Amino acid sequence: MQPNRILCDLQERILNPYLTAFSSHFLLDRDGLTPKFATSTKPSGVEPHECVLHTVSAVSLDNVCESVVYGLPFVVKATACWKIDWDALEVNQQHFLALCQELRERNIGLIAYMDPDSTLGSSSSKVKGIAPAGHFILLPSPNNSLLVKSIAVSELLLPTEVAVVGEKPPQHVQQKVGSILKKLEVLDLYNPLLVKSNLYDTLSATLVKVPQTNKRTSSVTRKIPMQESYETQACRSVSTKRGLATMATQQPTYTDNQKRPCTYYPPQPYQITKRRSDFPDHL
Repeated sequence: MQPNRILCDLQERILNPYLTAFSSHFLLDRDGLTPKFATSTKPSGVEPHECVLHTVSAVSLDNVCESVVYGLPFVVKATACWKIDWDALEVNQQHFLALCQELRERNIGLIAYMDPDSTLGSSSSKVKGIAPAGHFILLPSPNNSLLVKSIAVSELLLPTEVAVVGEKPPQHVQQKVGSILKKLEVLDLYNPLLVKSNLYDTLSATLVKVPQTNKRTSSVTRKIPMQESYETQACRSVSTKRGLATMATQQPTYTDNQKRPCTYYPPQPYQITKRRSDFPDHL
């Protein structure tokens, strides 16, 4: 084992909702929610789809385990839908700001479930009129917005081994690990704009680049194929009609038992020559 290296095993905590036929009930569909959180301009050719979340309880943020929160996070803001009246939009904005402030002051989040009837394709995903209801957690943020993520339910939990709480490492091992951690830079704030993953450079390298050729150079260095004789072309056409696999450009040879194909000569331009005496006198 190399120094300063710790080997670990990965274990799944919850069942992947994509493995079920009802993944749309447990995960938010960004395509379906685009008109809901879109700008105030009228979308062209897209009908707004509302995803209804029913709040069932509040939970302390200190007691929410990160292992049960999954899925892509979405930022929730007060709607600016063009179909709603301006006065109603203002009232809705005030209620949303009050909700964000109360959640921050109380340090709590909201547990809500998605209305199965508001899910895209809910009619086709129901079995005997029953459909699952995925649960979500709404987290407050300092910039008067909410963060919504999927949260696990009992049907998605997988069995896992919990480590013993009272188990402690030897003193010398703990001191060694602590000395290594002291060498690391401690960030007061994680800024994703300062962290690069080389994704842009990798995508740029995968693009197909068309080489630019110089027309003047290519015209000089281009090889012009030699024109075949009419006799060779005739032999080629005869060989093709007979089903021969060879397409030689040289003059083929034949045995005595084989008939030599006729040689094709192109028609020559017809020339008319007349003597001076053949023309009338008045010309």
